[in-house]
Amino acid sequence: MPAATVRLVLVRHARAGHNRAWTGPDDARPLDRVGERHAIALAGLLQDMPATTLLSSPTRRCLQTLAPLASTLDGTIETTDVLGPLAAPDGVVAMLDDPAYDGAIVCTHGEVMRPVLDVLSTRGLGDLGDLGTGLDRRRLLTKGSAWDITTAEGGRIISFRHLDPTR
Repeated sequence: MPAATVRLVLVRHARAGHNRAWTGPDDARPLDRVGERHAIALAGLLQDMPATTLLSSPTRRCLQTLAPLASTLDGTIETTDVLGPLAAPDGVVAMLDDPAYDGAIVCTHGEVMRPVLDVLSTRGLGDLGDLGTGLDRRRLLTKGSAWDITTAEGGRIISFRHLDPTR
């Protein structure tokens, strides 16, 4: 019997302007015009993926990043604090290892994705795809971009693709 694999798309929310310029609660900070364009472009990149679930941080900017995709798929977005800006990366790493999240598209924050990238690099990320031998962390963490990741049982990465709607 083949080992279970999990395919998950991890999205960093699109651009929401500078938090220092926003006077309201940070959770309510919206996407700016550039971020809105990137969210629409991201929906175009992801619309043909077999999405089973759309999960998001409860922040407005994450929900707005997935909204065009949810509209295209006639789907709904579920929220979870596991993807919030103060969340530990362990929750996202656990999703990569859990077959219940196979086909999920999840939106979170750079603060969560940076340490997740460290975990992924220990699981073989550096040798995959068009990334070459050195990881360009800045490019991988572009706001509004996504990682299409497939893991094998035990969390070993068997495929990784970076999707950047800003290019």
